[in-house]
Amino acid sequence: MIRYVVPVLFAVVLSAERVSAQVPVRSFAPSKESKQDDIPKRYLPPAGMCRIWIDSVPPSKQPAPTDCPTAIRNKPSNGRVIFSEKDTKADSTEKPKKPEGIDA
Repeated sequence: MIRYVVPVLFAVVLSAERVSAQVPVRSFAPSKESKQDDIPKRYLPPAGMCRIWIDSVPPSKQPAPTDCPTAIRNKPSNGRVIFSEKDTKADSTEKPKKPEGIDA
């Protein structure tokens, strides 16, 4: 009887390893966390802040903007972190300073 039990148990163990090898690997490539097109502009976070955006929750019921490390740490599994877009207007309106001692 033991002659038959040992090979059967061995076959079961080997088949279990093959099944676990078929578990999909999660990709860490940027996904829809970086896509902000589906979020109304008035709900985007202000410059320098982030916002947790929870799927299937109306925009008016979303969590308030917060600092980015807190948003990343508190993101639920059904949510994503929305990063603010850099304010390029402020950078382009600033006049470059002239170096001292140079007359132009």
